Amino acid sequence: MDSAKGSQAQNDPGDLPDPAAVGATLAPERPARQAPARPRHRRRRHRGTGRKLLVALVMLTLVVSVAALALSGARVRLPIWAVAQAEARINGLLDAPGVAQGASVVVGGVEAILDRDWVPRLVIDDLRLLDPQGRSVVQLPEVRLSLDAGSLLKGQVRPQTVRIQGAQLALTRLADGQFDLGFGGLSGGASGSVTEVLDRVEAMFEVPLLDSLQRIEAAGLTLSLTDRRAGRVWQVGDGRLTLDNRPDEIALGLGFGLVAGGMAPARADLTFVSRRDSPEARVSGSVDRIAAADLAAQAPELAWLSVLDAPISGRFSGALDAGGQVNQLEGGLDIGAGALQPTPATAPIRFDRAGLTFRLDPAAGKLVFSDLTVQGPSLRVVAEGQTFAADLRNGLPREFLGQMQIRDLQLDPEGLFTEPLRFSEGAVDFRLRLDPFRVDIGQLSLREDGRRLVARGRAAAVPEGWSFALDMA
Repeated sequence: MDSAKGSQAQNDPGDLPDPAAVGATLAPERPARQAPARPRHRRRRHRGTGRKLLVALVMLTLVVSVAALALSGARVRLPIWAVAQAEARINGLLDAPGVAQGASVVVGGVEAILDRDWVPRLVIDDLRLLDPQGRSVVQLPEVRLSLDAGSLLKGQVRPQTVRIQGAQLALTRLADGQFDLGFGGLSGGASGSVTEVLDRVEAMFEVPLLDSLQRIEAAGLTLSLTDRRAGRVWQVGDGRLTLDNRPDEIALGLGFGLVAGGMAPARADLTFVSRRDSPEARVSGSVDRIAAADLAAQAPELAWLSVLDAPISGRFSGALDAGGQVNQLEGGLDIGAGALQPTPATAPIRFDRAGLTFRLDPAAGKLVFSDLTVQGPSLRVVAEGQTFAADLRNGLPREFLGQMQIRDLQLDPEGLFTEPLRFSEGAVDFRLRLDPFRVDIGQLSLREDGRRLVARGRAAAVPEGWSFALDMA
């Protein structure tokens, strides 16, 4: 009984020990079991590595895409909103004082190109310049702009070079010799003398949007030149115009080809250079097989060339004053086979070739020439001298007064002498009138081997042909 009671007492729930306490007593002490914690630094490392990998993939994709675009030369057409923004920026530039206020541009489309040279470019299609009334005064089928990469990285679109293809340009020279590039009367249009045009170009290059612009080039240019002083109109093609923005100067180049009158293709090239610190300019140029009459219309002191029917090639250089007038010019001309023929009804006096080296003094209206040579079937002359332009009308002389020193003269008119006459020394004073053509010889003196020939007379082109009168002693 007692044992049963003891057993019952021990089994009394009230007397039983706490199981947790018993377990704690029987089992060795150890920390409670918890779920393992994930290291946070590893998660950040994996995330950072993933981001870098993603950026690298994006950059690689961009590089591959840009490289593919550069190698293929493919064009990417800009959206309409970007074209509209470009129009707005150009119109803001035109509205600047002294540029072309009241004018506006319309752009047909813009494409972006990255060529093999890795220079970003824009191609503008069908760019038109409109006057304040909305009339199109200039139309450019295609304009290519290479952009300044440094400015582009700063979010600024600034052209570095501009190339225009297939443009048409109308140029007018007024009766006073000034040039007009007014583009339909736009305010701020480039009009005036050549030096004034260069001053306007210099001001244009100083506009912030264009301060990175180094060169403007127009190829395939068609030029219409209306010369009110000479009363003539020239239509020329295959033209090229360049504007170079150099650190200390502005250079304007103009070249064009001309095919007319059944003659071989001719070409003329001119370059004008103006220093930024000077209102004056330098001019240089070359001509290749230009008709004598066309060259005669460009310089008053060379107007006497209008009576020749021959091609002329040569080079020249000189200087322009602040008013755009030539104050000095020198060069050399090579005249090909042709004839002296003042009018179509006049029998031509043919020659094989002629040439001279010259120096112009426009202030005095004087042309000083040396190494003048004329070679022909009946005449050979080597001389030097000077001429003075006189009786100017609308800036062009109607006559010339001249003096020549003759170093060699051979005369062999067909059927007149049994053998050519030759003189190794001589001098002549003359007056040349252009319209109607007439040469008055005031005095001609020729010497050879102690013999002396003195003469005076005239030669004139008349409707019936040539008229000569000569008194000799």
